[in-house]
This record gives sequence, structure tokens and C-alpha cells, in this order.
Amino acid sequence: METAFGEEFDYAVTSLNNTWGMRLDKHINIYLILGYSNISAPNESINSFMASGTSTDKTFSTGIDYNFDTRNLRQFPESGVYFDVNFLHSGFGLSNISYNSISLDTRKYQRLYESLVLKGRLSIRHTFGEFVPYYNFSTLGFDYYTRGNRYLIREGNNRILSSIELTHPIISEWNFAVDLPLLPKSLTRTRIAVYASIFADAANVFNNGDVITLNDFNSGYGFGLTFLFLPYSSFRVEYAFNEFGKGELLLETGISF
Repeated sequence: METAFGEEFDYAVTSLNNTWGMRLDKHINIYLILGYSNISAPNESINSFMASGTSTDKTFSTGIDYNFDTRNLRQFPESGVYFDVNFLHSGFGLSNISYNSISLDTRKYQRLYESLVLKGRLSIRHTFGEFVPYYNFSTLGFDYYTRGNRYLIREGNNRILSSIELTHPIISEWNFAVDLPLLPKSLTRTRIAVYASIFADAANVFNNGDVITLNDFNSGYGFGLTFLFLPYSSFRVEYAFNEFGKGELLLETGISF
């Protein structure tokens, strides 16, 4: 979008979203999503990229989300399946706005031998409708990226991201505790673990109607360490190479997936 406009700019965004959920059993949840957004462009030269054709899009949206989760530990799964799919419709034809998005995220965790764990992930997002505004395009380079291309920004109607990772503990469990005055013991206790991993990622962003080839995919591979401080937090130190062999150091909070 900034390439088309010629320089960096910011939208003014006000949004309100509500989600209601219902648990069907210990693994299945269904959610109803309702929302409203008010998005304004910095000037009228961007109107042609807005869903309404004006400098401000006022949009109502609604959708549904289905979630199936059998992972044994959400902070760092070693077995189980995660599956989430959601559909969101925006606009309802008001101000000529009417478009949709479908997102799918599926993950599999399998213990291969003793503490050796294989993880796989496939994430897909598809947008379609009368006119999909640029601010609702699928993107790479922010929350979704290939390690090795962490800061490469790409955007389009659709996104595909796949990852595979092999992990093994270096330190499987170390119970750390310290006594501090005035603090409850629950806040001064943690279980520390360190895992080594090797991984490979591949992703592509493309528009509706584009012909997809393997050369369009960005990819990366590498190795790293994940430090767990359960049940509180985790962070990763990884080194990844992109499809051209260029390396980069990654320091990230949380687990990869």
C-alpha cells in the first residue's frame, strides 16, 4: 500500500469488537463475533484504496469461529492437535462495502521418540468480495513471517504459511524458587526448561486470480533455543537463513507455534 501511495502513512482507526463463546466439550469451542470499525485515510488521494471510495470506512462486521484443541500444554505442546477456522463478513452493503475473510490455522504435535517432538503448522487466509480494502489485505512480515525473512513485508488478498520444527530438551525441568518478603510463593516459583530446535518455514502472499508457483514462496530454515519459564512466559533465540542463504538473528517472545 505504501508503495502505491509513494510514502509511509497511518490510518486513524477506532474499533469495537465483541466475542461470545460456547464450549461444546473439553476440546471444542464456538464463537460468535460482532464488530464495528471506523477507519480514516490521511487524505483524499487514498480514497480509491478504501472500501467505500471515500476517506472514511464505517463498517459493521460479524462472523463465526470454530476451535478444536487437544494439545497437552498450550505454553509448549508436545502432543495433540490444534485447529481453528473462522469466517468474517464486513460491510453488509452499507456505503457499498461488502467483503469477506476466511482464516484457517491447523497444527499437529507428535512425540517421535522419548523427548524428540515433531511439530507442523499450516496457516491460510483468504479475502474476497466486492472490493477488499488494502488495510484488510493478508500480510507477511508482522505477526506472520518466515524465519530468515523476518522483516520482509508482503501483502495481497491471500496468505499461505507453513512450518515444520523438530525439538528436543536440553534441560527438561529445573524447579527454581526464591523467598522474597511480601511476595506470595506462587510468584517466586517457576519451572525452567530449555529446548533446542531445527526448523523450516515457507510462505506466500498473492492476489485472487494469480497463478501460484514455487518461486513465489519465501522460505527459511535454521536452529534455535527456546527458554521456558512456566507457567509465566517464554522466549526464543534463533538463527535463520532465507532462500538466498542470508542469515539473521531472531530474538522473540513466546513459542514459534
